[in-house]
Amino acid sequence: MKMSESQLVYDCIIVGAGISGLSFAHYLSKENQKVLVLEKENECGGQIKTWQSADSDFWCELGAHTCYNMYSNLLSIVKDLSADSEVFPMQNRSYMMYASGRLKSVFSQLSLSSMATHCLKILGNNKKGKTVREYFEPVVGARNYCPLFSNLFRAVISQNADDYPAELFLKKRKNRMGEFPHKYTFQKGIGALLDAIVERNRLSVQYGTSAISVSLVDSLYAVSANDGIYYAKNIAFATDPQTAGRLAKEIDSDVSGTLSSIELSHTESFGVIVEKDSISFLKEIAGIVPMNDDFFSVVARDAVSHLLYRGFTFHFGEGRYSLEEQLDTVCKVLAIDKNQIIEYSTTRHVLPSLRMKDVNVADSINAHRNAYFLGNYFFGLSLEDCVHRSLVEYERYKSNLAK
Repeated sequence: MKMSESQLVYDCIIVGAGISGLSFAHYLSKENQKVLVLEKENECGGQIKTWQSADSDFWCELGAHTCYNMYSNLLSIVKDLSADSEVFPMQNRSYMMYASGRLKSVFSQLSLSSMATHCLKILGNNKKGKTVREYFEPVVGARNYCPLFSNLFRAVISQNADDYPAELFLKKRKNRMGEFPHKYTFQKGIGALLDAIVERNRLSVQYGTSAISVSLVDSLYAVSANDGIYYAKNIAFATDPQTAGRLAKEIDSDVSGTLSSIELSHTESFGVIVEKDSISFLKEIAGIVPMNDDFFSVVARDAVSHLLYRGFTFHFGEGRYSLEEQLDTVCKVLAIDKNQIIEYSTTRHVLPSLRMKDVNVADSINAHRNAYFLGNYFFGLSLEDCVHRSLVEYERYKSNLAK
């Protein structure tokens, strides 16, 4: 592969236009870097998927759904964009459990005696080196952990959480920005934040472009894609770890092997919009957690109340049910008929399924001067964890610029 003299060379190519890739691009824009973002889908998003109704102003989240004022790095970007006024507070709602074909309170499934016996074990209990189960089961008791807490935790990350590293799960964050609501979204959903990052930074995003391979040509990174070859001085991978591992194979086989060994969890999300009046028997809720493995969770749009509509997103394991079976499950759990569904939409997600061996994955890949690895497999799965990693890599990028 030989580079043409007229070929445009970017300062950095970022593969992936989710929150990780776009937050990194936002930081690079501060350094006046010429950045190109390659995105295989026809829109930005990644794990953020705000679904806009075709017939109304109603929107619903099919992926990440809640932000918190402890997300200080995320909110710093909001401030950079002067998007403070677009932050929209979310009301407090409760989760419910789905057991034996009925919706029940979380409290009703709790063994108080077991909780009372074990709760003091939280004192001095350290998450480091433990799985979620190893950390929480002694605190809540075996009778409470399985099935109640095991299912609650599974709902949080849309995958079995028992073997997930405890130190990356439900983390305490000290820095709160009190001028923002404790829980919030944006007036047009979380996807609006990504749109703002692209528009206000005037980012160049190439949609419908799938990176196939990355190699070094004349000290530049050459990204071979479905629509051509792109060149840059720096490369950033903002994809799932296995895709990053595959793309990095020609750059560093050791890093490629490390990333490729991280397991993935595949989910399918099924969102529905119904008229408020047709489901008035169900109080406004945060979501539903099943006491079996029929689905991971249901997330309701009720925390952002709408005058006419309600929205619910069911998260299923990929391939577990056909589309028709998912629709039947939605109707059964919500106790509605199919003809009461105004609109529905589906999407797929890929998440890292981290294990204890993956906790220090960053230590083995930070040495690569002009290659940057971003995503939700370093500090955790939350939006803030993604932005945190992007900020760390940006600081390294900035340091390399100065050399």
